[in-house]
Amino acid sequence: MTAPRTRARRKDAEANRESILDAATVLLMQDRNTPLDPIARQAGLTRRTVYGHFAGRDELIDAVLIRAAARLTAELDPISHPDPRVELALHASRLWAESDDVRLLTRLAGHGGHRDQVARMLEPVRLRLRDTIERGMATGGIRDDIEAGSLARLIEATALSVLSESGRTFLSPERGHVLVISCVLGIAGLGWTEVDELIAQTPVLAYGAELRATPLEPSWLRA
Repeated sequence: MTAPRTRARRKDAEANRESILDAATVLLMQDRNTPLDPIARQAGLTRRTVYGHFAGRDELIDAVLIRAAARLTAELDPISHPDPRVELALHASRLWAESDDVRLLTRLAGHGGHRDQVARMLEPVRLRLRDTIERGMATGGIRDDIEAGSLARLIEATALSVLSESGRTFLSPERGHVLVISCVLGIAGLGWTEVDELIAQTPVLAYGAELRATPLEPSWLRA
């Protein structure tokens, strides 16, 4: 009977840890200075239980950041498309769909000892973005008057700016989806009418299309 009880305790501990991370995510999005007590209450647990999982607030925030970075990497890494412009658009729309994790990473940027680890986790995604840009430059679909690394950083900053704006003004999910694609592809060198035509002619760029794709399968395989 010892093994089943041990497994049950381990399962409860894992559930408690996820509840703490979920509660911290919600409250830190509202106030980055939220202390541990409200996080414990939000999770329905005691402060002592929180300390059973995390040595302190800094360690908890680090864990929240690592989880958000891992989720975002898992969502972005499988994206692929033979047309670099469409691939950029798919990255932009996925950032919009995962905007809570993106906002959290941005809001708590530079926090604690895991800052470098978070950056390393996101580095493969950034390298893929640069590769996509270079591929688009080579085929003439993406502007080549800006160095690929600089353009990649501008595109990332543009997507984050749209997410930030959505927090200040109401944007419907569909409007935000189209806006982030338009802004990212605009920085990449496309005119707004070209962006509209690309979205209209590419079924996988329609709002909600990514929700119909199998997880971890490139969305364009199902277009």
